[in-house]
Amino acid sequence: MMHSSPSQHIEAILPLPCRSLPFRKSSLMWGSIEFMEVFKVLPQQPHLCPLEQYNEEAREGIAIGKMLIFANLVKETMELQLDVPRSIFKSKLEVLTDIEDCGFTVQPIRSRFEEFLRIKDSYNELFDNAKTVEREVHEEKLKYDELQEFVHVLMVDKETKGHSVTGLQRTVDAIMERIQGAMLDFNRLDASPW
Repeated sequence: MMHSSPSQHIEAILPLPCRSLPFRKSSLMWGSIEFMEVFKVLPQQPHLCPLEQYNEEAREGIAIGKMLIFANLVKETMELQLDVPRSIFKSKLEVLTDIEDCGFTVQPIRSRFEEFLRIKDSYNELFDNAKTVEREVHEEKLKYDELQEFVHVLMVDKETKGHSVTGLQRTVDAIMERIQGAMLDFNRLDASPW
């Protein structure tokens, strides 16, 4: 009876890594691709093993596509803007996972995308907070303007009432003067002899 060791069991589950590229480099494009600036800054030696599932004739073209995808992702990472929708960031992170499976070293790019996402989320939260506060400021300004208008109406009303009170006081003073005059006339008449 033969017993299998745990390592043999694991090896049976995990695919063996390919020892060489699953295609022959024959395209003239490889020279241009390998000398791109991005591959000088972030050298890559992808194994491209997942390409073994494709038709042998298609593998080299798919490999060139993967190399260009990597180069474009690095370029796009350097040109990111805050107004890029979050869904684009998520999509690029998914593409990174796809090319990482082919042996590309994507951690520096992933880290940068994740940091951009963190900053973008923070920016969006601050932007939303600013909009909320601006709306509150606008509402408070409207209330302030209404109060200012109310105060203005009250001041005009106060001034009008002040003029009215002054006018009425003059009338009262004039009447009191006439009453005083009538009393003097009455007292004089009362004190006069027959």
